[in-house]
Amino acid sequence: MKIVQVNKFYYPRGGADIYALALSDLLRAEGHEVIPFSMHHPENLATPYARYFVSHVDLKKREGFFSDLKKFGRIVYSFEARRKFARLLRDVRPDVVHVHNVYHQLSPSVLDAARHWRVPVVMTVHDYKLFNPNYSMFGHGGVICEHGNDGRFWETMRYNCMGSRAASFTVMCEAYLHRWRHTYLRAVRRFVSPSMFLINFAVARGWKRSQFVHLPSFVRPIRPPRAGGRECILYFGRLSKEKGLSSLLEAAKMAHDVPVVIAGRGPEEAALRSQAGALGLRNVTFAGFKEGAELWRMVVGARAVVVPTMSYENYPLSVIEAQSLGKIVIATRRGGLPEMVHDGENGFLVNPGDSLELAKTMERVWQMPADERGAMEGAARARVLRENDPADHVRRIVALYKSVLSRS
Repeated sequence: MKIVQVNKFYYPRGGADIYALALSDLLRAEGHEVIPFSMHHPENLATPYARYFVSHVDLKKREGFFSDLKKFGRIVYSFEARRKFARLLRDVRPDVVHVHNVYHQLSPSVLDAARHWRVPVVMTVHDYKLFNPNYSMFGHGGVICEHGNDGRFWETMRYNCMGSRAASFTVMCEAYLHRWRHTYLRAVRRFVSPSMFLINFAVARGWKRSQFVHLPSFVRPIRPPRAGGRECILYFGRLSKEKGLSSLLEAAKMAHDVPVVIAGRGPEEAALRSQAGALGLRNVTFAGFKEGAELWRMVVGARAVVVPTMSYENYPLSVIEAQSLGKIVIATRRGGLPEMVHDGENGFLVNPGDSLELAKTMERVWQMPADERGAMEGAARARVLRENDPADHVRRIVALYKSVLSRS
């Protein structure tokens, strides 16, 4: 089968990008031909199809009125992306298109090209952009932002949900245009969600359950290092407001005998270091960005991995990775996390923002007898083997491709 994988980044930048690249590798290993379509970027992987990619754009950089106006147009509807994607489809004649994150850098205009060339489309829904102009549904005030739901896109502008009037206005216009044009509904045959939380969220807002397929993400086998790092409660990932790390630091102050390591980088790093200093935390270490064998060594050594997120996480890769290495995960009752972390069985769930509950749970894990901890670690590993197996995942994806092809 000839499959085009569409994602705005063609390098392992975040969870959606890592998934799209890993899925492409699995499909190639099964003998399928996989063609990427993305945006040019200095960190992109090498591919002969880069000549079809759209030009690079840095949406965070201000470059003057006319340049910013062009960016506005590109976010709302990119004619460049539609034109170049149409050329790719004409030249390679794929059987199916699998879309991931296309908004902003590519725009949903690529779906019009697929529809024009009558290529069936499957789309994995990694976040909430289909339902809300603010794809993370996390407000700049540090709380879940429900404004803009149920078609009330104007609320995004009124309440400045993006933290910038210009950005809020842009994504509001984008949302109204593609709802009016039915861009997604006319082109996408099936939407894939790794969590039931997102499907239920969609159905509650008027989407049909039959439009969605529930398919949890997968994790490729991680070769554990021979020796683990220091014993600690470990957080690894992006250092940003929605991750709930301020609450973790407050919990660390209460659980002062429990060592906490924070591995990662992001826009909140300076603020978090400042908070840790103000709290006088001696049990917290900022380890910086880690990846590969160095990160896995830290995970293996940790007593537990903590995911204190404040946002509606869909199905975070970090949880699957930690559980595949037999780690207890302490997570918040947010989004799809309760589908992955079963309280008291393979980990623990706490209320988001409740530093006291988090502190008590960290202390509980730290003092847990070895046999009890071992049983939970085994349950964590078993869940991943049962629900996140790569071979089963690619089999179900290919079956979905064949299903939409049979209806075309």
